[in-house]
Amino acid sequence: MRSFVYLSLLLGTVAQAKPIARNHDYTTSNPSEPILSLPYATYQGYHNTTSNLYVWKSIRFAADTSGSNRWREAQPPVDERNGGVQDATQWPSQCPQATSGGVVSKDQYDPLQAIDNEDCLFLSVWAPDDVSLKGKGKNGKRKNDGSSGGKKELLPVLVWIHGGGWDLRPHTHDQLDKLSSPYFVPMGSCGDAFWKNQFADFSSKANCTNDLECLRSQSTERLKTLNHEHYVNFTYSGRPSVFEPCIEGPGGYLQYNTVEQFLEGKVAGRAAIVGSNYADGSTFVPTTLRVPTNTTDIATEADTRLATVLKSKWPLTDDQVSQALSLYPLGAFKDNYERGGVIFTDAVFGW
Repeated sequence: MRSFVYLSLLLGTVAQAKPIARNHDYTTSNPSEPILSLPYATYQGYHNTTSNLYVWKSIRFAADTSGSNRWREAQPPVDERNGGVQDATQWPSQCPQATSGGVVSKDQYDPLQAIDNEDCLFLSVWAPDDVSLKGKGKNGKRKNDGSSGGKKELLPVLVWIHGGGWDLRPHTHDQLDKLSSPYFVPMGSCGDAFWKNQFADFSSKANCTNDLECLRSQSTERLKTLNHEHYVNFTYSGRPSVFEPCIEGPGGYLQYNTVEQFLEGKVAGRAAIVGSNYADGSTFVPTTLRVPTNTTDIATEADTRLATVLKSKWPLTDDQVSQALSLYPLGAFKDNYERGGVIFTDAVFGW
């Protein structure tokens, strides 16, 4: 779900935004240190001689999201051109994380680690090294201004949105060979009890009960600590993720159910490339789904165990659970654990 929500929002923004002039591109007077000039900043990248790509790892695309910008739509970057050329050869800070995704246990995770920062809205860009700002590229085929032999030619662009399920994982990895799984989660109105109660619970712990402006005034360190504690102590039933998007409706930031928008083709961009595998959902289900072989009625016990897990992860009715059990009969799988994993793969990552 994370992938499609942000892909939809990002491509929608790109489609409606005023294009950056073509003469704001990158120069390659020194091939090992390509310079990217934007209307608000100038960045120095590097040349990867193995992949024949120019790389900029930290290009700002929005302003700092802390303080008054916290939990608002992304704001335009501040003009930093007077600050000279910025080093974009290193990864930027990652957005605050709720946990590390299994690298260490959630109880051992340090939410105040230095690499986390609310000022984290940066793009990483890889561009072919046969394109230059002035004149023809190295191979004489293409100019930076989108022209080739007098005919406009635009380079194809692939936008990769990293996964993380709303809770974790930064983009700071060389991921040119990977695709993210789409992550579908239940979506409802921001006025529904689940989101209202979650906000009331979180804000009260910051002594800001139901007061968004008060939360915006809190320190980053305080909120990162509460964010982690909320993740560790999450007990809401019927939800696959600790943090999930809600729909604000017309005039809001997220106005419609993004899954429905995607299925109806109401997103910008020509195509979306996603990847998932048969076992993607196995990380969402407990091994206790496996029924001991000495159980008297294995099928009934398997259904009971799986029904309990399904209702703990999604807001499902008894009838919906029965339908799921019927659509995925135990006999079609190696065991009940595999059965549960496939259900989660299809429901969370399928499209």
